Amino acid sequence: MAKFVQWYRSWTSRPRLSPPQEVRGHSKEELEKTLSLHPDLSDKEKRSLEALTSSIINKILHEPLTLLKRPNGESAADLYLDSLQTPVQNWT
Repeated sequence: MAKFVQWYRSWTSRPRLSPPQEVRGHSKEELEKTLSLHPDLSDKEKRSLEALTSSIINKILHEPLTLLKRPNGESAADLYLDSLQTPVQNWT
């Protein structure tokens, strides 16, 4: 178990695309598809749809991200790993 915890912590410290960025990327792709289907929209209408999409994504992501990030900087994953590792250490 200790090797897994060590591997996981080294893996999570690697730079990678975060889920919020992926969600925003998918949202932008879908918005672009929709806008291409409606070429008659004015620039103001397009900006309005972009703002709407961004607002919805931010609201969807807010609570999960808030729950995953603790005030002391410890993520939920770290808490789970610590709880898994503690009993195993006590067995040996």
